[in-house]
Amino acid sequence: MRNVISQAITMSDDWVVEFCYRDSKGNESIRVVSPVRFLGGDRFLGLCLCREEPRQFYLSRCTDATIRPACDYVMPVPIRQFPELHKKTSHSKSDPMNTRLVLQ
Repeated sequence: MRNVISQAITMSDDWVVEFCYRDSKGNESIRVVSPVRFLGGDRFLGLCLCREEPRQFYLSRCTDATIRPACDYVMPVPIRQFPELHKKTSHSKSDPMNTRLVLQ
């Protein structure tokens, strides 16, 4: 993760980073960010193209980072949310497989 962000910082006019971010409440979304610099600990400062403002991101909450050409994005970039997670439960007699999906 740190290597991808470093590369985007070095060539900030050319590259942005797209990644999955989990906020403090556990909500996951896809973000597109132009990283500015690393902060203390496991944080970095970046211009969030989704929120159209500088934001602080924790590396420990970022996954699946990909470097992308900056010219492919124009602000605001829509924030894409992950769908609700599903789990199987058994109870339904009308369900032939005796399972049903329930939103957590």
